[in-house]
Amino acid sequence: VRHLQLENQALKNDNRSLGEKNKTLSSNQCRRSSAQVPDELKVFDVELSTFSRKYGIVAEMFPPEHRILKLPVPNPPPAIISRSRYASKSAEELGLVTELYSLLPDHLHRFVPTSHFQSLVRQSIMLCSRSSEISKLRVMAGRIFSLDPSYFDIGFTNRDTIPEIQKMLGTTGPGSRSTLSKFPPVLFTRQERDPTMSTVFGNWEPLAKAIRIIMFGKNSLDIAGWPRAKCNARKWGVTSCTPGLLAWGWVALIFILSPNTSFTKDGVGAKSRLPYAAMFTAYKQLWV
Repeated sequence: VRHLQLENQALKNDNRSLGEKNKTLSSNQCRRSSAQVPDELKVFDVELSTFSRKYGIVAEMFPPEHRILKLPVPNPPPAIISRSRYASKSAEELGLVTELYSLLPDHLHRFVPTSHFQSLVRQSIMLCSRSSEISKLRVMAGRIFSLDPSYFDIGFTNRDTIPEIQKMLGTTGPGSRSTLSKFPPVLFTRQERDPTMSTVFGNWEPLAKAIRIIMFGKNSLDIAGWPRAKCNARKWGVTSCTPGLLAWGWVALIFILSPNTSFTKDGVGAKSRLPYAAMFTAYKQLWV
């Protein structure tokens, strides 16, 4: 027994020693990573992070490719709210980078082409903006759609069997991927799909609730007027809706209705295979 006790103590000491070594390695890794970032960038990191979160909600739900952020803005810059923005692939890319610069304070423009800024934008959009705000909407989805809140729990796996949700998504049953559309009935007036697209986005109430929650917080549906000081609307200085914000709201709501709990790297639903990135672009284009 004494021998086993000594062996056990030796193992504990070894584990403690390995733990200390791991802490040291992690600390050094962080310092090396931080050392690679120029000091002038570190000074603006908080401001850049705040902007990146805002950009991920009001402009682009999915981070642009790094090469697009390196594109120079033409002089004069192209119109952001114009159909010509989507006239070609190159026009769309220039519209992306022009919109980013238009939202970013002038003193931060010089950081856009840097790898640090591009990584910050990607991280903020994927981990902060998108994930945290969708979580807020999921908690409040019962109120948004007037359904049982338990349907939207992350662990509830039978969402595609609920008749009301099937109607909103235009599906006929579990696994009916072939019937899923980029423009499901929930987008239309009376939740009836219109082939002419004249009533698309006519079902405005769920979207209005979602945007209020995103901008003013989960409790804002019960508060009249301008809610708390730390809400996103105040932090980001948002006073009106942008095409990106409207598109973001609908894509997030459809994602919550679907059986998905995550996106693939390409912005496709892991279970439903719904092309969320393409849906976002299509919706934003219609709002523009």
